Amino acid sequence: MGCEAIALHNPIKSHPNSICENLQESKKSTQIKYENIETDVLLEVNRTRDIKLKKKVRHICWFQDLKPSEMKPILEYGEIKKQEDLIYLLGDKKHFGLSNAKTQMGSLLSGLTEEECELNRSTKPSDSIDVNLLGYLPPFNKKKQGNKKNISRQKVLLGEIVRRPRLIFEILLRKKWHINIGDFENTEFFQSTFAFINKNYKPLSGAMIPWHVIQPKNTIDSLIYDLLYSEQPRWVDRMVIFRILKMLFENDKKVFIAGTNWKSSFPDCDFIQNHCENPLDIFRQSAITLHNNTHGIGIHSRVLEAMAAGSFIMMHASPCSHLPGGIDSSFEPELHYGLYSENNLAEKVEYWLAHSSQRLSAIKDCHSILRAKHLWRHRASQILGDLA
Repeated sequence: MGCEAIALHNPIKSHPNSICENLQESKKSTQIKYENIETDVLLEVNRTRDIKLKKKVRHICWFQDLKPSEMKPILEYGEIKKQEDLIYLLGDKKHFGLSNAKTQMGSLLSGLTEEECELNRSTKPSDSIDVNLLGYLPPFNKKKQGNKKNISRQKVLLGEIVRRPRLIFEILLRKKWHINIGDFENTEFFQSTFAFINKNYKPLSGAMIPWHVIQPKNTIDSLIYDLLYSEQPRWVDRMVIFRILKMLFENDKKVFIAGTNWKSSFPDCDFIQNHCENPLDIFRQSAITLHNNTHGIGIHSRVLEAMAAGSFIMMHASPCSHLPGGIDSSFEPELHYGLYSENNLAEKVEYWLAHSSQRLSAIKDCHSILRAKHLWRHRASQILGDLA
């Protein structure tokens, strides 16, 4: 995002948008700061080593979600990075389809603070929510696909330029294009790619389509593919989960869904909220927290926070579950968390709600594992060990 990350002595409790906006700087001013950085180690998220950074500074890059357009630069970066620099992914290389990469990449997971891990069961409210799903719904509407005649990307782009002339300068200067991808939904590439992913992605499988299967031929197609590759499988997963949760709600289960686009897509559903001010409060009130991830990364910040808050996690299977970042690398299915599929999610929710003693035992065991393995100090120790 072009933001500078600063380590502070005290945590900032909230991050209003104005702070992020004020931190956006030009490439030139950012490079001047790199030239003047006086530190032994610089850790950045989703940013490779800047050419202006002094040679004596060891650089750590921690990649989070990756899009197809970002994969090749990562592979090339591995060939030119300094020998003592470190590269971390949120999971194993296999999660992101980088198994054949020759670059040495480690796994650095999310973590918890000591405060977050202080589970005080005596003050935990009763389970006023049976099952929750927190997370946005990508802005796709399957019913609209194909309703309009396919139009050329050139015609859409011309319309974008007429609507916003500044775009022509972005194109000429080869900056990142700030276009509305939604305007390209009826182009041939969008339609064909959307159809391909729909056909080949298996819902709730935790197995993404290999990122290099589709090769965009120009910048706009690359931007469209970035959007569809990361968002469409998430949309498919959450639409499947929504259908099942709605059925559970109609069978008198207490269901809670919160996140962007849900309410606009399903305005008549009383169990949906547009926004969740404090997810930890929802986790503390919930018997079950559902998790899904298209890459199969189960040790996600949402999972750790829900476990720490005393909620029972349910997660679908993934071919990467046993890898670093996969949930089975720290937790055992059907013992520490509930395993579900598209075909049995409703039955599994019913089972774990009915077996409260088994569920509470799992929560207690998970809390012990969190304190032993998943605090931020454990991540800091890992980094220091890798730097040695």
